Amino acid sequence: MRPLETLLVSTNFLTFVVLAIPRIRTASWAGLLPLTALVMAVVQVSLERYRWQMVPAYALTGVLLLAWLWQRLGPHQPVHWVLVGGTVAIGVLGLLVSTVLPVILPAFSFPLPTGPYAIGTLTYHWVDAGRPELFTPEQDDLREVMVQL
Repeated sequence: MRPLETLLVSTNFLTFVVLAIPRIRTASWAGLLPLTALVMAVVQVSLERYRWQMVPAYALTGVLLLAWLWQRLGPHQPVHWVLVGGTVAIGVLGLLVSTVLPVILPAFSFPLPTGPYAIGTLTYHWVDAGRPELFTPEQDDLREVMVQL
């Protein structure tokens, strides 16, 4: 995983722990973690670019932010432990998928070229204005060729 991806997954893990354990949730710094995870997701997409392998991590960031907002702004009702257990299980599964997928399918990159010459390709689209194209029904078509060097 790339560095900002690791930070995003770690922030999601800490946010999940804070939301799951009521004693930690009351700490003053704990309220900033869901917002920090959102900022980390935006920074990661901006700097390291989007990867489909990170979609579960992005989704988990959004779900954790919504859970945090629900805890802060939602109605406070009696806790049903079956619901809490299911929510924790889904959260653990989300954390597992958002961690394992980028590790199993890492970002692909070519090694830097070695040697005295830079290696690469150029693509050209040439149109010969002096020669008509014979194999099209249009009378005004000109001869064209694509070349990659």
